[in-house]
Amino acid sequence: MFKRLTPNTIGWRAAASALDDCFGPKDVELRTAFVPYRIRPLGAHLDHQGGKVLSQCTSFGVTGYWRRNGLDQVRVLSHGFGQADIDLNAEPVPKADGFDYLRGTLAQFRVNQYPLIGIDLLVDGALTACGLSSSAAITLLYQELLCQSMRVSLEAEQRIDWAVACENHFIGVQSGVGDQTPMLFAGEGESVLYDCRLREAKRIVPKNPWQFLVINSGQSAALSGSSSFNDRVAESIEAAEEIASILARPSEGARLSDFTQAEWSAITPRLSATAQRRSAHFFTEMMRIHAGETALLAGDPVRFGALMNASCQSSIDLYETGTNLLIELVRHLQTIDGVYGARFSGAGMRGCVVALIEDDADRHILNDLEGRVSPDIREYANQQWAFTTSAQAGLKVS
Repeated sequence: MFKRLTPNTIGWRAAASALDDCFGPKDVELRTAFVPYRIRPLGAHLDHQGGKVLSQCTSFGVTGYWRRNGLDQVRVLSHGFGQADIDLNAEPVPKADGFDYLRGTLAQFRVNQYPLIGIDLLVDGALTACGLSSSAAITLLYQELLCQSMRVSLEAEQRIDWAVACENHFIGVQSGVGDQTPMLFAGEGESVLYDCRLREAKRIVPKNPWQFLVINSGQSAALSGSSSFNDRVAESIEAAEEIASILARPSEGARLSDFTQAEWSAITPRLSATAQRRSAHFFTEMMRIHAGETALLAGDPVRFGALMNASCQSSIDLYETGTNLLIELVRHLQTIDGVYGARFSGAGMRGCVVALIEDDADRHILNDLEGRVSPDIREYANQQWAFTTSAQAGLKVS
C-alpha cells in the first residue's frame, strides 16, 4: 500500500525520441515547461464564491515538450492518454478522450484570434484525477507551450480567466479561480493567499518550512462526470441569492463574498437548511483562512494543523462532501503521532488527503496508517501512493 513516489521526468533526449517515434523525426528545436500540482490546506470550496484560498505548489507536476511541425495540426502524445491529432482549421469540440483541456485551450486562443501554428506536444505527468488540480496544471501548461510556439505572452490573470473558462464552458466543471494561483504566483518556499473576489495574490514565506504528506486513496472519477461538484456550487450560489433577497439586495449574480460575516450572522435563522449549511462553511472557513495566515507567519504548525482538522470537519458537516474512504483516511491520520492536522484535497469526491506532519515522520505515519485502514481502503491498494512535499515554486520554463 501507499507506494512512495519521487519526482521524475523523462528528460530532453527521451522526449525527443518519443516525439520522433510517434510523429516522425524533425530537425527542430525542442522546448519545454513544467507546471506543478497544488495542495490547498485551507480555503476549501471558497473560490467560486469569491472567498480566499491558501495554497502551495508541490514537487510533482506536469512537464510538456514541444516542437514545430509545419502542419495545420497540433499533434499530442501523452503517457497517460495516448495520442491525438487536432485540426487547427476546425472548431474544437469535446471528445472525452483525455485531450479536451488542450481543445478547450485552443478554443480560447482561437476565439481571441491568436495565430495558432502546428506543433507536436509530449505531455509527461501521471498524477491525474486525484484532487491536486491536475486539470489546472495541464491547462496552464498548454497555454504556456502554445504561447511559446506563437511567441506571445499572457498576463497571469488572463491565464486564470482562460483556464476557468475552459473548465466551466468546455469541460463543464463549475470551478473557480483559485486552483491556478500558486502555479502562477508562488516562488520557492512560498504559499499563496489569493483573494478570489479582489483577484489579489499575497505571497507568504512561512517562518519555518513545513512538510506535507500527500496520500492518494485510489478513488478516482472525473468531476465532469459527477453532478455532486456542480450541485454544491449551485447550492452555494442559491444561498447567496437567499441572503441577498432577505437583505433586499439584487440577487442576480450574488456570491457569498458579497456579504459581511455580521450580515450573514444576523439573518442565518431565516435561511433554508441547505443555505444555512453552505453559507456557514463559507464564513467559518474564511475565519480559518485568516487564522491560518497568522499561524503560517508565526511558524505554528500545531495551530495550523488544528485549523486543517476543523476545515475538513466543516467540509463534511456543512459542505456535505467527502467520500467514506477519504473521511476514514483523514480520521486515522488525525490521530497518528507526528501529524499536526489533515484534510482531504480538492472537492472531496476522489483522490488525495493531505497532512501537515513533523519533519521526517512520513515513514512511521504510513506504516501506522497501513495497520489501521479498513478492507474497503485496501481494495484500492494497487492505485495508492504517497509523497512528501514542501512549498515549491510555480511554473518553470526552460
